[in-house]
Amino acid sequence: MDVDCTFPNHEANPLKEETLDDIKSLIAKMGADIGFAFDGDGDRVGVIDDQGITLRGDQVMALLVPRILAKHPGAPVMYDIRSGLAVVEEIRRAGGVPIVSPVGHGLIKPRMQKNGTVFAGELAFHFYFKDFYGVDCPDLVMLMILEMISETGKPLSELAAPVRRYFHSGEINSEIADKEAVLRMVEETYSHEAAEISKIDGIRLDFHNDNEPDEDWWFNVRASNTEPLLRLTLEAKKKDKMEAMREELLKIIRV
Repeated sequence: MDVDCTFPNHEANPLKEETLDDIKSLIAKMGADIGFAFDGDGDRVGVIDDQGITLRGDQVMALLVPRILAKHPGAPVMYDIRSGLAVVEEIRRAGGVPIVSPVGHGLIKPRMQKNGTVFAGELAFHFYFKDFYGVDCPDLVMLMILEMISETGKPLSELAAPVRRYFHSGEINSEIADKEAVLRMVEETYSHEAAEISKIDGIRLDFHNDNEPDEDWWFNVRASNTEPLLRLTLEAKKKDKMEAMREELLKIIRV
């Protein structure tokens, strides 16, 4: 195979679903068990299952956590503030300590060293390992997933099904001139109902209903450091709840 390192067909960015169309087509054509999509500088990897469905970065984390914590019992695992509820649940189920972090390797890596974190990951397909000095190691992610498939004899779609149990919006960008004003408006609108509030990166509000746990949901709104953008991420245990709150929040953000 001839490799053209100018990436003439599309951007090498696994976070953008449209850049994965070619590999998904190849998976279907070849009947492949899995596909891996590395970014241009090789520090991120997207994972596509045998059905041609992409695993989000936090779902990859949730899948790997039990194997990592089996070798490091009780250790801290770090996830970024956009990550879904399944990550936290899988870390706790495997006996680890979940720690939330702001987005970005420049913020996550120092926190890993401070907290003794054995594994960390981001929604954007960055994965960091203590055994590799806290740096990104997408090759290890690829090998661990291949090992899981080999050992279990199960397709990735089956292995991943349990960590796909909730409904996540992905990150939605809105061009906003006065980002701080909109953040204040969002906080004022929702904070009185929230069970948990975090401001380590923008604002994240978690909503719990003890009587109706299936109604639980959360959202994070944070400002881009380089562009006039606000980035919204949300998740709910029910699809219709996620969709309704997504539209409600976007109306406030884009007013």
